[in-house]
Amino acid sequence: MGERGDFPEISGDVLVDPVADQTNLANGLEKAHDPLGVKIGTVVLAFGSGWIAQKLVGAIWKKVTGNAAPQDVDDEDVSIVSAVAFAAVSAGVGVLTRRLAHRGAVKLFIKWGKEVSPQKPQ
Repeated sequence: MGERGDFPEISGDVLVDPVADQTNLANGLEKAHDPLGVKIGTVVLAFGSGWIAQKLVGAIWKKVTGNAAPQDVDDEDVSIVSAVAFAAVSAGVGVLTRRLAHRGAVKLFIKWGKEVSPQKPQ
């Protein structure tokens, strides 16, 4: 870093900015070998937010369609279109929830003064 400590270093032809590296990790823009704390935090946040997301998707589904969310896709009362649509919406919300949980865990880890390496171990 520069003399004031707020400028990125120049290493060869590459601009190295450790703050941007940590921000990119927190935003999920780079993959890293996550420390155990980040992995555990991701799991905990994913379970909690996943449960909330499931309840929210079910409530929105009922409001939009007028029917309860399909619980058993093999049920004869559930049309194939309804089952596929619900599965797609649920899967999309699940992926979004997982990614946001990981970002949140990395941000908390950084906030607590821990460093998350942008490099995978060799």
